[in-house]
Amino acid sequence: KGTHIEVVGNPAYDGFINFAKKFTKNKGIAYKKTLNLAEKEDLYSLFLSPSSFSETQIKEVMLVFETLLIHDRNASILVKFHPKTEAKYIDNFRNFFSSITSNFVILTGTTGDFTNLNIILSSRCIIQKQSTVGFISMLVSKPIISYNFMKTDYYDDMYKTMNSSLHCASTHEMLKSLSKLSNKAEMQKLKKLQDVACKNFCKRTSSAARDIVTIIDNHFNNQNK
Repeated sequence: KGTHIEVVGNPAYDGFINFAKKFTKNKGIAYKKTLNLAEKEDLYSLFLSPSSFSETQIKEVMLVFETLLIHDRNASILVKFHPKTEAKYIDNFRNFFSSITSNFVILTGTTGDFTNLNIILSSRCIIQKQSTVGFISMLVSKPIISYNFMKTDYYDDMYKTMNSSLHCASTHEMLKSLSKLSNKAEMQKLKKLQDVACKNFCKRTSSAARDIVTIIDNHFNNQNK
């Protein structure tokens, strides 16, 4: 019908790629210090999207947490809840986490995408089921481990569908995926998958906001001719 659509990316992520290029190992250590986490231990960040959890979802998260510690008993673990998650669920998870390790931190409330970016860049990988924070991880080429151990009807295979993560259907597969983080060839393969996924689902751009302004300017300039 003569309609022209310009895809420009997400203005909320402007500057993230350049920020990531300048993010050093020392900056990651400094960020872990702000969270009161052990600076020498690898950080794994678990992003949880639901505002409420079914019994099945609770069991699945507990399995993920336990599997992480089987892989690395000394791991630092950050668990980021959705701002609308009910306090009773956070308290239940905190009690469970503290029963098996002291090296974890829970983040709640609204923190913003820039905080998520710092978490991602400071982490060895992020672990999630379907959180949109995975788009940020794709943009900056950080490993994603996604999981679907149990049928929860909560967009279980989102990142498997996008083919942009190490996707796990069992704890055994998650242990294998965690081991792949130390394999340069596997990480290079994942990076290439994320490059393709970005082209299909999450456009990399230097400035989406600038591109939007350019499109608007061109539209009105053409109208005034």
